[in-house]
Amino acid sequence: MDDSRTEENDLLRRSIRVTEFLLGLLLGIGFLTLQWRMPAAIVFGGAWSVVNLFLLKSLAPVVLGRGKRPKLRLGLLLLVKFPLLYFVGWFLVAQSGLSPLGLIAGFSLPLFVMTGSALFERGKERFQMQVRRG
Repeated sequence: MDDSRTEENDLLRRSIRVTEFLLGLLLGIGFLTLQWRMPAAIVFGGAWSVVNLFLLKSLAPVVLGRGKRPKLRLGLLLLVKFPLLYFVGWFLVAQSGLSPLGLIAGFSLPLFVMTGSALFERGKERFQMQVRRG
């Protein structure tokens, strides 16, 4: 695996961890304030997105990798990702009674975390380059 793929995996792994931390924090705030609809919606939406990212991370090497593709693993990942995960997403949006705004915020949270992490890393690299130049 080359350096760019390692950095992408590190970014994805870090983003998932930060998102899980934020979701736990939001869940705690929801319990403390006894306002459960919005925090629960954010947590469920965020958890759905984290599972989606994990499945994408697992699926990408199987689909894009060179050589023999493990058909059983590919089939299981596709079965879990598309019908099952998207059914759960539909249920959360259409049938759960949770706040739609909270679900959208939860679905988007990992993307915001990933963008923030990438921008932070880029800014850190630029700062280090400026320090080296003097």
